[in-house]
Amino acid sequence: MNAIPRSAGLGLLVFLAGIVAWSFAGTMGGTFHEADVQAFIEGHHRNLDFVLYTVGALASLGLLVFGWAVRDRFERVGGLIWGLCVAGVATAVTGLWLLGGFQVAMAEGGEQAQEIPQSVAYTIGTIGHLCAGPAPAFFIGIVALLLAAKAEMPVWLRVFTVLAGLCAITAALYFTAGAYLLWLLVFGIWAVSHRRPSVSRGGERPAESLV
Repeated sequence: MNAIPRSAGLGLLVFLAGIVAWSFAGTMGGTFHEADVQAFIEGHHRNLDFVLYTVGALASLGLLVFGWAVRDRFERVGGLIWGLCVAGVATAVTGLWLLGGFQVAMAEGGEQAQEIPQSVAYTIGTIGHLCAGPAPAFFIGIVALLLAAKAEMPVWLRVFTVLAGLCAITAALYFTAGAYLLWLLVFGIWAVSHRRPSVSRGGERPAESLV
């Protein structure tokens, strides 16, 4: 078993912060409602939405920090974890720029662009949302299962990691996404804060102080 470095936890927390940021932007998904789709087309807060999408795209790079931090800790699956993290970043950035690009197109195209059929706008928005959220969750879910099998962690966290990994893989169902997001928070905080045994230069643990 191998320990998870603190930088990996920080990477996950940054990634989660990005998800929270762009979730406040206008997007599509779920049941079709004409009023919601029209609001997405008209974009009453376009500038803010675009900033939030950009923040989310930048924060998704936290997955690269996470993947880079753990890749050398696991001889057999480290490369696979790194590749899955790269795929997660790629899909997240693609989805967020698709959503942000839609807002840019509506702003620059004016009334003519905003005559786009609601069904088309809904489809674009939903695809962008799936790429930005559930798609990277799918890759992270596989990473979580690998970590549950290979990494050092308490039993309670190992069980939670397995359950959250399965929920992340199925995050496109939406009702399972909550457990995945909670795992990002819990695992990230644990990785940053849990105590690691200090090792001396000679490879032996230093004697504990009696003071």
